[in-house]
Amino acid sequence: MKTAVIYARYSSDNQTEQSIEGQLHVCQDYAKRNNIAIVETYIDRAMSGTNDKRVGFQKMLKDSSKKAWDYVIVYKLDRFSRNKYEMAMHKKTLKDNGVKLLSAMENIPDTPEGIILESLLEGMAEYYSAELSQKVKRGMNETRHKGYFTGGLPRIISDELFETVKSKIENNKYGKHKPNILYILKNKLKCGYCGHNVSSDAGTSKSGKVMRYYKCMGKRAHINCELNSIRKDVIEDIVVKTILTALGTNDLIEEVANKIILLNEERITNDSTLALLYKEKDNIETAIKNVLKAIDKGIITPSTKEHLEELETKKMQIAKQIVLQNSKDKMKLTHDDVVKYIKTAITKSPKQMIDLLVKEVKLYNDKVEIFFKYNKRAEEINSTQTLLYTHQEAITSKTLHKNTKIDIHCLL
Repeated sequence: MKTAVIYARYSSDNQTEQSIEGQLHVCQDYAKRNNIAIVETYIDRAMSGTNDKRVGFQKMLKDSSKKAWDYVIVYKLDRFSRNKYEMAMHKKTLKDNGVKLLSAMENIPDTPEGIILESLLEGMAEYYSAELSQKVKRGMNETRHKGYFTGGLPRIISDELFETVKSKIENNKYGKHKPNILYILKNKLKCGYCGHNVSSDAGTSKSGKVMRYYKCMGKRAHINCELNSIRKDVIEDIVVKTILTALGTNDLIEEVANKIILLNEERITNDSTLALLYKEKDNIETAIKNVLKAIDKGIITPSTKEHLEELETKKMQIAKQIVLQNSKDKMKLTHDDVVKYIKTAITKSPKQMIDLLVKEVKLYNDKVEIFFKYNKRAEEINSTQTLLYTHQEAITSKTLHKNTKIDIHCLL
């Protein structure tokens, strides 16, 4: 019987240890089909194939001089080398030592045509490596031009400066603001028509007074959105007063708390994730029973044990997921916790109150929808919580008109 060693390698890009296992599996199958005994394995992890400065590779070449085996099996020729000159040189070293290089996936025939095919594959491997290098460099240059991070361990600014810049970027994410001007609905407002964020804006009146607004960002993206800009003080006043009206009495707070508890219990009862986990667990247990039955009947192959171990591992993983999911579901909200949370939130400053209670505010020209953060489901508390708010202050002609009724929906 002929003997061989396996050489496997993965580079430092998006490949992982799993890549090595896959290569070994394919090479072992190839050896088995061709009646070749594997006597050794050489592996290089996170090493490029564009040069031969690889520990496992060099050891394999050195050991070939002992003439203790007949072949070197690789998954593909590019695992051996991506440099055609080094490929030729090292193949000659193996040949001088009476060792032949075999590709498990490329099935190169031992004919004159096979020589052409092998040369083509070697050239393609080098071409791919050079092209990939070119693309990476081009991408990194573009990333650098845009001012983004290109990788590396060498720190070039202090932690203090980094945090300062990070804070400014975050604050400007939804529109730039003048220092000390607080937009309490920042990050919360959404356009009810086009779905874009509604961010801060400012302009100057004929009298020279600075007017501050919230404006749909869809318009800045040249989308023909029908949402009119609305004055900052108008919409902020509407939202704050509506929340305080909706949650300003003990009776309403109790009613909201009860609804939240009910919705949370429904969510746990109807949790599809847990049901799917249990179903998968049942399927795995059935598969394990079938394998055990086959073993009892004397049907045992090398893959039987491997398959059984895989099933047992999956069963343990599913069991852990079930325990974690059950733990999450048991963390039920209590009525007292919800009431305390709401009462605490509405005593805070308007900005803190909105941050604590409001998930999103959808803005239309004739109505505002306020979604609370209690639950993922957007569902109206009940009809008594639908309020009509008439704003009596002066509003510019481009925003909600004076005395227009604004339909305020307090939603879960």
